Amino acid sequence: MGAIVRGFDTRAAALEQFKSLGAEPLEVDLKESGEGQGGYAKEMSKEFIEAEMKLFAQQCKEVDILISTHFYFFFLNSKSE
Repeated sequence: MGAIVRGFDTRAAALEQFKSLGAEPLEVDLKESGEGQGGYAKEMSKEFIEAEMKLFAQQCKEVDILISTHFYFFFLNSKSE
């Protein structure tokens, strides 16, 4: 179908998993690790969450479909680049 898939997570391992599936990993400019205990994500700083929401707002302007779960955001754009 030619969709462009993007994914976001605060954990580096999850971003690598997105890449391995052919998705474009999205990241914020702040370098803060989201790695928590037992493979779960930890609570992020206020600054990180603000940057994250700004990223999500921009993505919502660019994509056709947004799929959200508790831990992941996937952005789909049906337009090939």
